[in-house]
Amino acid sequence: GAAGDAGAGLTFDVSEVEILDEEAEQFFRPEVGNVAFASAYDKWGFRVQEFAIQYQSVTGLPYKVLRQTLWGDYVWRPKARKVTRLRENSDEVPMFAKLILEPLFRVYDITMRRRSRPALEKVAGKLGITLAPRDLARLGDDPRAVLQVFMGSWLPVAKTVLSMVALTLPSPRESHRHRLAALWPTQAEAAPGANIVRSALTCDPDGPLVVYVAKVMVLEREQGGGEGRRAGGRTVVMPRSRTAERGNDPSRLRGTAADGDADGGTAGDRLRFVAFARVFSGTLRCGQTVYVVSPAAQAPPSTGVSSADGGAQPHPTAPGFRYQRATVTGLHVLMGRVLEEVDRVCAGNVCGIEGLGTTICKSATLADDLACPPLLPMCPISPVVRVAVEGTTAAAAQELSQALHLLNVADPSVDIRTEDSGETVIAAAGELHLERCLRDLREIFAAQDISVSKPIVPFKETIMKELALDRTTGRRRDAVVFRQTADKSLQVGIEAIPLPGALVTELRKVTYAELYGQFGANLGGNVSLTARLLEACGRLESGAGRWRQHLSGGILHAGPRGTCENLLCLSPEVAKYLDQRGTPSAAAPNSAANGAADTLASMRSSIISGFLHLCGGGPLCGEPLVGVAFIVRSLGEVAEGAGTATAGGDNSTVSSKYGSQAGQLMSATLAACRDAVLAHSMRLVEPVYSCFLELESEALGPAISVIRRRRGRVVQDTMREGSTVFEVDSVIPVVESFGFCDELRGMCSGGASIPSLVLAGWQMIEEDPFYVPQSTEELEEWGDNYKFMTNRAREIMNGVRSRKGLFVEKQLVESAEKQRTLSKKK
Repeated sequence: GAAGDAGAGLTFDVSEVEILDEEAEQFFRPEVGNVAFASAYDKWGFRVQEFAIQYQSVTGLPYKVLRQTLWGDYVWRPKARKVTRLRENSDEVPMFAKLILEPLFRVYDITMRRRSRPALEKVAGKLGITLAPRDLARLGDDPRAVLQVFMGSWLPVAKTVLSMVALTLPSPRESHRHRLAALWPTQAEAAPGANIVRSALTCDPDGPLVVYVAKVMVLEREQGGGEGRRAGGRTVVMPRSRTAERGNDPSRLRGTAADGDADGGTAGDRLRFVAFARVFSGTLRCGQTVYVVSPAAQAPPSTGVSSADGGAQPHPTAPGFRYQRATVTGLHVLMGRVLEEVDRVCAGNVCGIEGLGTTICKSATLADDLACPPLLPMCPISPVVRVAVEGTTAAAAQELSQALHLLNVADPSVDIRTEDSGETVIAAAGELHLERCLRDLREIFAAQDISVSKPIVPFKETIMKELALDRTTGRRRDAVVFRQTADKSLQVGIEAIPLPGALVTELRKVTYAELYGQFGANLGGNVSLTARLLEACGRLESGAGRWRQHLSGGILHAGPRGTCENLLCLSPEVAKYLDQRGTPSAAAPNSAANGAADTLASMRSSIISGFLHLCGGGPLCGEPLVGVAFIVRSLGEVAEGAGTATAGGDNSTVSSKYGSQAGQLMSATLAACRDAVLAHSMRLVEPVYSCFLELESEALGPAISVIRRRRGRVVQDTMREGSTVFEVDSVIPVVESFGFCDELRGMCSGGASIPSLVLAGWQMIEEDPFYVPQSTEELEEWGDNYKFMTNRAREIMNGVRSRKGLFVEKQLVESAEKQRTLSKKK
């Protein structure tokens, strides 16, 4: 334009201007255009690019030079026709302060301090701003209102932010490829819906419909109309966190299933659900019928289901669920806290969808073709804090069940399940998240009081390398533990060894579903997993040869169920023995061959069942095991008194007064695994948070004392450059995090920021829960009172055992003496 050609034919010295490279554009820098300066209160905002366009014709400098020099230590010298860097100890004013801040300060001075109408009209005329007479008339009484009108016309904040988003962020066509790389599995391109994947990658508005629902928003309806708070074609969003502020009367939020609203269940007369979604391909229209595909569903084959009936479909969390049908009853464009109604939304846009009701559980994929591969959840759930909930009365149990379903739909990070014991458990990401879920459950979804247990934190159990001491003999226990079946016919010997960290990390990379399928198809163990772990042995700092020998017999299984953190391996001798038991002689008929194969499968299944049973609940407090390898060192018939066992026969089906031999072998394996674990010194493993704090210098000491008092550990503390603020990175156990924010706020007297707690993984508690003084120094320090010493690991173990109803060793009376009767009876 004319402004861009203003400097044509002129030469300027810009040799001292720093040239921005592509790497610099990846950071937040005002000269790049991804930083805006704004005042939401006074309704103005700008980027240096807007002023660079305005000053092109004034200074004659090219736009690219102005964009880079309006921010930073640069000085404009019009007489010398050059831009130079600001010298040290110089009184010159940088270009940002001279060309941007001074005009802003002048407008504030005219309106807020001088309140000069002629001066304001003169400035407005130079900038091309037209002020209404009624606005100028209010300059004496309400200068702030006039300032907001002036600045909103000169530098509107909405236009600045919108232009920054449009110019700096990648377009949907460019960003879809990056988003879908994480949301769609790599094998999706080879699935029957490969053309659907290509259409989504190119953001085709005319292609097959692909919509990803990230979460469900809960909005409140007005009492009068039931259509929400509307103004014209708008609906005001009422987040569920603020719904309770509008009243404490539970009856105004309660409803019944007879209300006929599919979106709300028991709270259908007051709540509605709007799905927050992004359209990746195609065009979504109001009134369109779509398929709701669960993230766990598998795409059907090309010869499979091509259409769905309108009958009842299973719940998204039900086993075997694939898809449901739903009709879109409303489409909205999200404009801040307001929903604008629209008729259609094309590919590349974010929208709100009504009509899906509770057919969506946390996230889902909407499509018009069942060949569409489902998209994965963005944020995998990792809940670490659990509570058990129940209704206060029997009549409220059904309402509570429906309310929990609504909470599960509305919150993408909560996990609600029913345990084997019959308890209904809510698992949340932390203490604050748990409080939010319980408040919403009481005040919005259930609208009634509920009974909540104390917070439950999951733990794990592991073993140390050294063997434990036998309290009776004072010697180390044997590493290999032998146990016999009840009828004394079979004997199994098992050794427990702690897994190195590299092997545990490699195990966690493998999905349990994949391993279970391979184990089920191959009774000889998982060959691919064995090869992967043998390769990982090469990354061990020490003991690689020893672990290759442990894995040489093959891996029989991994556990516990649902995860892969422990191994069940066979020694070469046991693997050879099982191969011999599963191979019949050449002269044997087919029935003998089938019997030998059944015997082999039964023995392996019994050993695996005993292994999985122990991995699901360890001997310390019934928590899952982690990082333990069980090696079957011995398996065979007992030489003396073979009893009911018959060489080469089908021992698994032989029943006696002790039951079937398969059940006896499972019990013997369980006992051997349990005693093999107890032969080592055991430890508890607990989840930990990564805690980030910003502290004033005077609050640094109290904050660190609070962290250490809760068994936390300071990883790093650094002072922010140019300030007195310290940034502290620490690790704190989840079980010690309850009340941490309140204590930190009280100890630091407001000098600490709200801590940012993020689940950082698991760490072992170094303290031995069964610690007993052994050395002379320890006995001198504690004497016979060691049972009363503080042992946090033992306290945690006893607390978990008490909660589960297991035996807890307690000394109820610390000091007692014979009761004396002071009164003398006549």
